[in-house]
Amino acid sequence: MPSLSEPWGLVVEEALAVGLPVFVSSACGAQVLVQEGVNGFIFDPKDEMSLIGLLEGLSLAGYKTLLEGALAWNLEAKDNKQVQAYAPK
Repeated sequence: MPSLSEPWGLVVEEALAVGLPVFVSSACGAQVLVQEGVNGFIFDPKDEMSLIGLLEGLSLAGYKTLLEGALAWNLEAKDNKQVQAYAPK
């Protein structure tokens, strides 16, 4: 998701929910879901070479690690945490 400005970016949640690793701009609110090198990467959207470097530098073993991390990501746990943020204390 190479957006220069994105309040959230639901596509990031959708990708992770089906076990796909993500490459997300630091200008995207959903970057908080990314664990660097575990389920994806965050890059500077104003630095084209940062994204190119991540993509070109990704090995097969690195991609397998990202796949495992994305498959382990839990949408229900994220939703529960979000709901709890609004629950009275």
